[in-house]
Amino acid sequence: MSADKRKVSTDALETLGTIIDDTQKRDAIHLAVEPVEAGDILYAGDPITVQSGIATRVPWKEALGIVDPFLTDRVRPGQKFWFVMMPRMVHSLRHVWTHPAFEDEPEIKPVVGSSEGRRPGEEPQDICPPTDNGVLSEKEATKARWAAHGFTSEVLKAAKEKIEASKKWLEDWCDSHETPGYDRVMAVIMGEPMGGDPEYYGSDRIEDDYIFINGSDAHGEIPDEFWDHVEIVTGQRWERERRPTFFTCSC
Repeated sequence: MSADKRKVSTDALETLGTIIDDTQKRDAIHLAVEPVEAGDILYAGDPITVQSGIATRVPWKEALGIVDPFLTDRVRPGQKFWFVMMPRMVHSLRHVWTHPAFEDEPEIKPVVGSSEGRRPGEEPQDICPPTDNGVLSEKEATKARWAAHGFTSEVLKAAKEKIEASKKWLEDWCDSHETPGYDRVMAVIMGEPMGGDPEYYGSDRIEDDYIFINGSDAHGEIPDEFWDHVEIVTGQRWERERRPTFFTCSC
């Protein structure tokens, strides 16, 4: 019986994420995974980065890994899932084993209030001093939890400004195109239509490739940039293949 002449290192892991040729053969690989918490609405395979245990969607070139590709439903903010690290990014790896004849190695104890030694998703204790009466208000507790995950007031302010800027872009776009306005268009997108008569052509709605507005003058193409801003404002992902590309109406 001839021995396998392949290298001890895994061949497939060296080419995972690339287009392969006929020289590649069946293999099995290890990928680094870590339980993390969603900071955005995420979908299977989304490129993400992780900061203090919180995962957010980023462009592919900035990604540390992806959302569990085997998920069959979206991940909502606050839910936990498996983060799968990009191949060839692990800096070091060791196998840990146990046996009754040997004492287990002690775990690293974190410094109170620091992230060192803390598993992603775990919040440090005593992350801010108590108030005079020893109890944090709901607002203070929420701020402390965000700070523990690395979301400082500056980061939150920048996120708020980004959302406001996208909302302004959408309002201006709706006002300058043939639509019934930002509020009604966004209501349709969010699944809460404001207009329409079910007995007359039906209510405002989204079909496969268009947004239908009942009883209002609405037509024209919808650019991809429109949906990019919708994602920022709503926090919901709109895959390119399911983005409507034009408006239509019953008028």
